[in-house]
Amino acid sequence: KAIEVIFRNRELEEKVNEKMDELKLTQEIARLGTLIYYLDTGSVEASNEVYNILGIDENDEVCKRKEIFNYLIQELKKGEKNDKRIIKYINKLGKEMYLSLKGETIYKNDKIYKVIISILEITDMKKKEIELEKAKAEAESANISKNMFLANMSHELRTPLNSILGFSQLLLKNKNLDSDSLDKVETMIRSGNHL
Repeated sequence: KAIEVIFRNRELEEKVNEKMDELKLTQEIARLGTLIYYLDTGSVEASNEVYNILGIDENDEVCKRKEIFNYLIQELKKGEKNDKRIIKYINKLGKEMYLSLKGETIYKNDKIYKVIISILEITDMKKKEIELEKAKAEAESANISKNMFLANMSHELRTPLNSILGFSQLLLKNKNLDSDSLDKVETMIRSGNHL
């Protein structure tokens, strides 16, 4: 019976390890890291992907890691409760990146015990969003220019057109016009009124 329990525990342990490996791979693929901040001790745990995203090494100085983690925690605190914060971050290689931070507080004995922070690297998405906003602003500027051009051209065309219409109406009163000329003058007036 004891051997069965040991064998069963070993099977369960292998399944847990397999699921943990799958979770790590999923986080790697999604560029999603997890940071756990324990308020009572001030200690911080980070998933491997946090180190990959931030461009720091697990073997870096503890104080340097803590400085970065505290920065992220402070940035998260600036937002509303359970709000997502998007920050610009420059890693130690000088690469500018955008991170989405979201935190959840965990309570123990009615006190905040720890904060779990998800860190999602969204640089490509943010850069595309910035490009889209820039393109939108350029399109709006072009639309304003087009409208101004059309308003000016409308004024520039209306003045001579009014003269042509006035003379056309004077010609229409002329009794000496043949029917072909009269048709042409009427066409000019209709076309002018249409414009």
